[in-house]
Amino acid sequence: MGDFLFCRVPMLIFVRMRTLRRIFLIFLGTWLTHSGGAQTLGGQSTFSFLRLPSYPLLNALGGANTSVISDDPAAAAHNPALLRSMHHGQMTAAFNAHPAGIRQLGWMMTAAPDRWATVLSGGIDLMDYGTAVQTDAAGNVLGDFSARDLSVRLSAGGRYMERWYGGVSLKGAFSRYGIYRSGAVVADVGVNYHDSAQGFQAGILFRNMGGQWRTYDQVGEDLPFDVQLGVTKRLKYAPLQFSLTGQRLHRFDVLYRDTVFMAENGWPRTGGGVAEKILRHMTFAVQGFVGERIDLALGYSFMRRGELSIPGAVNGMAGFSIGAGVSLRRLKLRYARSVHRPGAAFSQFSVTADLSRP
Repeated sequence: MGDFLFCRVPMLIFVRMRTLRRIFLIFLGTWLTHSGGAQTLGGQSTFSFLRLPSYPLLNALGGANTSVISDDPAAAAHNPALLRSMHHGQMTAAFNAHPAGIRQLGWMMTAAPDRWATVLSGGIDLMDYGTAVQTDAAGNVLGDFSARDLSVRLSAGGRYMERWYGGVSLKGAFSRYGIYRSGAVVADVGVNYHDSAQGFQAGILFRNMGGQWRTYDQVGEDLPFDVQLGVTKRLKYAPLQFSLTGQRLHRFDVLYRDTVFMAENGWPRTGGGVAEKILRHMTFAVQGFVGERIDLALGYSFMRRGELSIPGAVNGMAGFSIGAGVSLRRLKLRYARSVHRPGAAFSQFSVTADLSRP
């Protein structure tokens, strides 16, 4: 019931937006009534790849951001309320290299038809885990099997009044692990506020609402539901921009505890005090702009560092991420690198082509 009320707030804001009204009615009538029983409050969930940043812009900002407005359309892949008419005709392809040979690919295209007051975007995200040897319980080799996740996304965003923007993404998620398959219909609903005179931006996002239409083994599982809220402030007399984003706000304590593992390995069983539980929700980012064509980013995720740090060890830059972008006349190049723990970092690279320019 709580998740359903969360989803009603954006609907009340968007009700007068003609282009998005029909999308909301269809979505609310078919999936939001089911969302209260299909969302996870923490721990494990299926389709967890939907949490991962598919494009380097988001990864450079710490992995979670709902408020940064950018000429890079990849910002709207996370929050559809960040779609703008300046993204018209832009096509983005992203290539991500994870450890152990796991590949993550992303592609999206954006259009803003002149006769519509809506910006449209479509995209595909793929996680390919490669091929492994399949054996039975006795260790006999039965052959090979592959594993991959796929998400297909259609987004729409528009303006409401002078400073408000809203957006909806409908996604089909598909998973195949050997002989096991699953599918789900998922939606993201976002709202963005932009005061350009004050250099202030704010956004709220309700992610991964929906349910499975096909389960792995006749047992329904939770989706990685998330509520995110963030603000961004650009300084007036310096080329700097700061962001603070809260994620998984629908639950106060987000620490997952495996008490058996902790006891066997001598790890502390407590999750810290109130301050630590609050900080685990937070992601901080700062951007610097060199002229109009180059931007730099530094992000820090308290949750990522808290979850992946090893007690008693030197964890270095775990939780930090960096990135850079270069805008040319018809191309935008962007790179990001995030550190999950010492010796485990991955890089992302994207190319955006502006097909609307002659």
